[in-house]
Amino acid sequence: MSWSILTSRPMSEAPKVSYRRVSPALGKKRVMQKRRRLKQAMPLVERLSQQAQQLRKEAKGLPPGGEREELVRKARQLESAVDVSHWLDKGYAPV
Repeated sequence: MSWSILTSRPMSEAPKVSYRRVSPALGKKRVMQKRRRLKQAMPLVERLSQQAQQLRKEAKGLPPGGEREELVRKARQLESAVDVSHWLDKGYAPV
């Protein structure tokens, strides 16, 4: 007797599955939707820099602790992303 790995019961007790082919047309036309594109007002680097500055500003207003450290960590991550973007714009990446 073989056992099903997913249900840990004998294969003879496994539910029966039937597959039937469904016609893609079904009398309806498939219409491709247009992708919504959003033109950003500011470049990514500027948005990341602004967000990092905002997080640092918020962190200054908090007492020392976990929440403040979390905001500072996120600000550092954003600043690192800005640095990487600048490196890639210049045509080289750090080793």
